[in-house]
Amino acid sequence: MYPEMKGKVALVTGGSSGIGLATVAAFVREGATVILASRNETRARAALESLKAGKKVSWIQCDVSKGKDVEKLCAAIKKQHGRLDYAFNNGGSGGHVGPVASGNETGWRKTMDGYLTSAFLCLRYQIPLMLEQGRDEEEAAATLGASGFQTFRRVTLPNVKWALLAGVLLCNARAMGEFGAVSVVSGHIRGLTNTLPLHVEILYNEYNFQAAFAVASLLAFLALITLLLKVIVERRSIQA
Repeated sequence: MYPEMKGKVALVTGGSSGIGLATVAAFVREGATVILASRNETRARAALESLKAGKKVSWIQCDVSKGKDVEKLCAAIKKQHGRLDYAFNNGGSGGHVGPVASGNETGWRKTMDGYLTSAFLCLRYQIPLMLEQGRDEEEAAATLGASGFQTFRRVTLPNVKWALLAGVLLCNARAMGEFGAVSVVSGHIRGLTNTLPLHVEILYNEYNFQAAFAVASLLAFLALITLLLKVIVERRSIQA
């Protein structure tokens, strides 16, 4: 489904069970090489056995709430694979669960470290590793005297244009189709803050069924055009 993932390197923390394990399996199906990071070796070995993915999945022990562990994890990935393309920071653990009045500082700090600090630590060491790759063209352009704008226009933009267009299309689809949240905050001011879905509702409530049907048909047509463009952009991005 996502051929661009084939041959890429992915990291999944907390990957020995649940959502993490399912994500590891999904990466493997798409052809990626996966590093499964978790604390418990027994559960990790059982996960590797269930995946039956051979050398496509490896395990590295890591407590993501500890900076030294995360630093060693990323250093090991760099040494073994030389790169990191995807990271799913799923790992985390909490302390006290219950009413605040019956909690304690130790449980609070353990929860913050397990769920919040761990995400910061993972990003802190993953981002530099990711930034080390894929800058050759930009650096070559800068060496040849290209300005920042020239580098962006001739090097960076051609490499990201299809992903950028896909993002724009998805945002456009969300903007066209959103109803609930917009209905709450827009104020329903005709011609100013109401979107097409809201306009359909207004016309329908005014018993102007023909106009409501016409606007709804236009919205459906724009949705089909958006889906068609999305398919085209995704295919072009894969070919690129």
